[in-house]
Formats: sequence, C-alpha cells, structure tokens
Amino acid sequence: MESGSGDVLRISSIDLRPQNTVESYEADWKQWETFCALLGLPATAITPGSLTAFVEWLWWQPGWKAGTFTAPSTIDRRLSGVVVTGRTDYKLALDCTVAARARRVLKAKVRELQKTDEVRGRGSAPALLVAHLRAGLDATPDTRLGIRDRAIVLLQFAIAGREHEVAHLRLRDVVEVEQGLEVDVRVSQISPRKVKVPFGSRPSTCPVRAWRAWTEAADLTDPDGYAFRALHPRWHTVTDRGLSPEAIGDVATRLSARAELPVRHTGHSARRGAAEESRRAGNDRKVIAKQGG
Repeated sequence: MESGSGDVLRISSIDLRPQNTVESYEADWKQWETFCALLGLPATAITPGSLTAFVEWLWWQPGWKAGTFTAPSTIDRRLSGVVVTGRTDYKLALDCTVAARARRVLKAKVRELQKTDEVRGRGSAPALLVAHLRAGLDATPDTRLGIRDRAIVLLQFAIAGREHEVAHLRLRDVVEVEQGLEVDVRVSQISPRKVKVPFGSRPSTCPVRAWRAWTEAADLTDPDGYAFRALHPRWHTVTDRGLSPEAIGDVATRLSARAELPVRHTGHSARRGAAEESRRAGNDRKVIAKQGG
C-alpha cells in the first residue's frame, strides 16, 4: 500500500500533476461527496473522525471486479485525494496528521485481511530486485531498443521512480555531475524532488553509463525534448514523441520475459525493488522515502 506522505505536502500547481492523478483525485472527491451526503455532512468537514468513518464506509464498497470490495490501496489513495483537494481547491488549513487515525484503522483492516483468502484489487507488483535486473539486462540485446530499455529501467530503479515520473522527464532534467547524475523529477503525483544517482559498482548495471549510452545512441540534444523517446515500430529510429507511463511500465515486463524469470514484473516493480534493496542495505524509512518521494 502506498504511503500517504502526499497529504502533508502542498502542490504548488495542479498542472504539474499527471493527468491521471488529477482525474483520480476528482474521482476521490466525488466518492467523498457521496459519503458526506449520506451522513448529511458538508464536504468541507474533513476531520480525523469523518475520514475514519470514510474508511469504514469505503471498506464495504464494490471493487473494480464483480463480487469484490474496494482495494486497500484505493482507499489509501482516496484519503490522499480528499485531503489534497481540500487544501488546494477549498483552501482548508488541514493538519498534517488529519488522516493519521484513518490510516491506522485501514492498516488494522489490512492485517486482518491478510489472515484470510480474500483478494482485493490486482495485488502488489512483484519487486524487481538487483538479481532480476542483472538477469534481464544480460538478456537484453544491444539494439537501440535494448539500449533505451536498459537506461529506462536502471534510471527508474535508481530514483525509485513511478512510471509517470520517468515518462515526463526532459533531457534538461537529467544532468551529469561529478558523482554521477542529478535527476530533477518535476512531475510527480506526490511532490517534485531531485535525486542524486551515483555510478554503479558494475558497468552492466550502472545507471549513469546506461544513460550515456542511450543519449549517444539516440543523439539527444534538445534540452526541452523528452529524455526517453518513442522509436519507429519498424526501423527503430528515434522520434520526437515521449513515452506514455504504460510504455515505461512495459520495459520491466520485457526484461522479465527476455530472462524468462518466474515472475511477471510490471511498471511499479522497479520502484518496489529499489525500496526493498534499500531496506536490505540497512537504510531507514526516511532515506527510502526521500529517494522515492
């Protein structure tokens, strides 16, 4: 389940958020309005108590698949959507802990759910760990598509990036510095951030070297152009078009397929894998959260 740290961060401009996030928050607010109407509450009555009751109500609402209920990750996101919309659209001065009690209740429900066979949502994406990365990269061809795939997955892993964050990167957002790269993640559903990416200990899994190889192979020079471009479907020439978040997610799936890994990795797998590898390395939660936003 995603962290709700986005609740405590103000978004300076809604236009900086990906369109799918804007649409999701609009849907979250509509659900909140429906809930408030049932209880006779004004929509601006965003309090620890009302958000906790919202979680209880959502828990028994229908899920995306017939016969299921709302997934915990969706409920968590709806809490964020309500709080962010309350702040940005209604100028409410909401405390950073306003949703804390509601999330504690949600986490308790998730713990109980894990003791049963009930499945809600599509399930968590499998983590793309370093061992998976090495196997997938070893099986990736040295074509322009392969060079681009290497750069995408290694940079996404290095910044613990979401698919839309990588898709929206421009060439000027990835800057070479003495220690490696500095990546300016300007478009994020949570908060913009700058991430330092050091050289990797192995050339085959080094995100800095992979980035250099891609920019050279693609002959990227326009600072306002997309960092990762679509290729011609037949000739694999580089176009001016950027990649969709879905196309970014497909890269991890291709890596898994090439290496014939026993799990099917998806767009969120690199982010999950980065967090897990960081945890195994002994980093605390604050360090992990700072990397991935």
